[in-house]
Amino acid sequence: MTRLARRRPTNRVLPRASLGTYEHRRHTPADAPHKVVETIIDFRTLTLPDDVRLALADAFWNHFGGRLPVSICYAWARIKLFARFVVKTDAVHSVADLNGHLLIRYVEWLGRQRSETGVPWGNATRSAAYTVLRKLLQWLERCRPGLIEPVEYPFNPFPWRNRDARPRRRLPPQQLRAILRACEEDIRRRRAVRDT
Repeated sequence: MTRLARRRPTNRVLPRASLGTYEHRRHTPADAPHKVVETIIDFRTLTLPDDVRLALADAFWNHFGGRLPVSICYAWARIKLFARFVVKTDAVHSVADLNGHLLIRYVEWLGRQRSETGVPWGNATRSAAYTVLRKLLQWLERCRPGLIEPVEYPFNPFPWRNRDARPRRRLPPQQLRAILRACEEDIRRRRAVRDT
């Protein structure tokens, strides 16, 4: 019986930049402004402690940076919301404050938010804001070990988050069949062009 060679484990920790700089792969600081479509994403405009701003910028560009521009802008809007929470509550003074207790306070703060018409935010809106921050903290825990203490994440802070969503209107079967026929015809034509 032959013995299989054991594969070496893959190092899943990203190389750590020098402390205090968090340099990007292109040797630009992680919190340097970036233009995404028509949106300027500039972490330096956020009223956050320096180490928190740099850590979140590092996680943001490494986690969300490769996504579609609309996803990057969506996540940026959620980060600005977290910065507003920090300003209003004075809850974060350093990267050491990024912990489970802060997340509970953030969830409670999100629960008190209202729309411009005075309607409380729905579970899906609050969950989206929380999820972006949670993803960044999970990235920091995984890829920058030792930077933050292990975080105890609240279990299911937004139950039934999609319960109030309206069901989508479905296409009638006749329209769906017509669309499929048009697609099949288009495929047939393209194959004929390719064959010639």
